[in-house]
Amino acid sequence: MGRSGPKAAAQRPWEGAVLLPSPGTGVWAGGGRSHWLRPPSLLLGPSPCSAWFSGPPGGPQAAPVRGAQQGELRAPRGLSAASPGKRPRHALCEQKRTPTGFRRQAGDLRIAESTTRERPQGKDRRDADRTAMAAPVRRLCHVAFHVPAGQPLARDLQRFFGFRPLAVREADGWRQLALRSGDAVFLVNEGAGPGEPLYSLDPHHAVPGATNLCFDVADVGAAARALAALGCNVQVPPVTVQDAQGAATYAVVGSPAGNLSLTLLERPGFCGPFLPGFRPVSSVPGPGWVTHVDHLTLACPRSSSPKIMRWFHDCLGFHHLPLSPGEDPELGLEVAAGSGRGGLRLTALQAPTGSAVPTLVLAESLPGSLRGRDQVEQFLAQNGGPGLQHVGLYTPNIMEATERVAGAGGQLLTPPEAYYQQPGKEKQILAAGHEPRLLARHGVLLDGDEGKFLLQVFTKSLFAEDTFFLELIQRQGATGFGQGNIRALWQSVQEHAARVCEA
Repeated sequence: MGRSGPKAAAQRPWEGAVLLPSPGTGVWAGGGRSHWLRPPSLLLGPSPCSAWFSGPPGGPQAAPVRGAQQGELRAPRGLSAASPGKRPRHALCEQKRTPTGFRRQAGDLRIAESTTRERPQGKDRRDADRTAMAAPVRRLCHVAFHVPAGQPLARDLQRFFGFRPLAVREADGWRQLALRSGDAVFLVNEGAGPGEPLYSLDPHHAVPGATNLCFDVADVGAAARALAALGCNVQVPPVTVQDAQGAATYAVVGSPAGNLSLTLLERPGFCGPFLPGFRPVSSVPGPGWVTHVDHLTLACPRSSSPKIMRWFHDCLGFHHLPLSPGEDPELGLEVAAGSGRGGLRLTALQAPTGSAVPTLVLAESLPGSLRGRDQVEQFLAQNGGPGLQHVGLYTPNIMEATERVAGAGGQLLTPPEAYYQQPGKEKQILAAGHEPRLLARHGVLLDGDEGKFLLQVFTKSLFAEDTFFLELIQRQGATGFGQGNIRALWQSVQEHAARVCEA
């Protein structure tokens, strides 16, 4: 709960300023949210991000903020946009309005003036939307997890999947460890400190999981202003963090996918191994099983994919990526799992041209299952709503990677026995240059034709709760996700769940 009023303002003299260290401190932070990096004896200086919100008429009076212009007030956590007399652009971000167009909610000040205009319809609307993206993302920086103290995720990523420690920060009750394999970077935020972890926020979620995606953008301040104007929930206004290796500015916004937040990051000229505020960790080179993140899959409630797709399109510049010829973006790709088994609807989204952002996949259940919850419904129930269900990690040699993961003790899903006995499957595997016997032994799925093949293997959940898991994927010219593999995954997860229930 945010604090407001003269007393609270007096307790936050650092807001609106970059916090500069006393001599010899080495690290400082600043922006609309305070991150106290040792020691707390700091000097205030003007902030480049201190004047990007207009103050609310009749709103609470705050102590003057150094670096802010006359009549301006910095907005704390939870800033959002509402436009007087207009409906917010996204129903997912709908806000109540006061006559002045400003609103206080749960003790936090929500301030912004919307620039929303009437939207054209049909093709004109789609063409306009292509140029109306608020904060086009350029690169995936990392995937962040929040786990309680003592949870073994960081250890398991190193032991089973070949990740290596990159950098660490330990402060304020948090241990933040960045791990890397190739270009794939995971940030494990462990603990529950009194403040917020750097480059993210504490989701206060009862279930551990992947709760944040960090993207590189060109201008964090401009991106945050544009997103606020669209009605997005800017949970952490721009914060600048600097150490001896350089500076980075970030903001955190909410997403329509449950507890998943999105960090927008700008770090021009930073020359450290990870981010300011972290110290490097020496480690031996990794085995190289994983080179980068191939895709990110969100588990979504039924019929919610079109709304979520539009949010990512309008706010971050993603556009629909058809998985089948003539695919309707509103319907996606429907993959039936068989009579009485329901199925899966997939909608793929691609980041703006020229970016290095993995494909974003929205997954939701199809009606018709007679066997209880399927894996998407199970995730939604265990996670308490939508979120990041799995990360697809690309490997140049899935056979070696799978053998090493299994040899280290990693738990992989076993495909149904009938999968490798399907008519034409052996011929398909041989055409791809693989041995059917080896694929079956390692549980690797293969789909494709005409010289374009896709190989995949899936882990069991990385947490005691049946939620987040990993996928290893190798592409031999294929760009989609293989309907045959999707059906096999669906069935193998269902069979695993049945075995767990029987045990």
